[in-house]
Amino acid sequence: MLLNKRRKKITHTRYAFVKVNWHADIVDQALLGFCEIIPSEHVDVYTVPGAFELPLMAQELAQTGRYAAIACAAFVVD
Repeated sequence: MLLNKRRKKITHTRYAFVKVNWHADIVDQALLGFCEIIPSEHVDVYTVPGAFELPLMAQELAQTGRYAAIACAAFVVD
């Protein structure tokens, strides 16, 4: 049983998936794979412009305490 900070039972576990808009055709495949494991009705999807913004959004989402896990996906080409 999962408990939140106030020690209440969490009945609907939520997951956050943060993805970049850059190379969306590739990055969206990661989201599809994630939703094969975690039902999409339990996933909140957030899109950021690029990889630089990923940790900033993940930190902001983590501070809410709403999510059991936060996954991030990007495709970075050098």
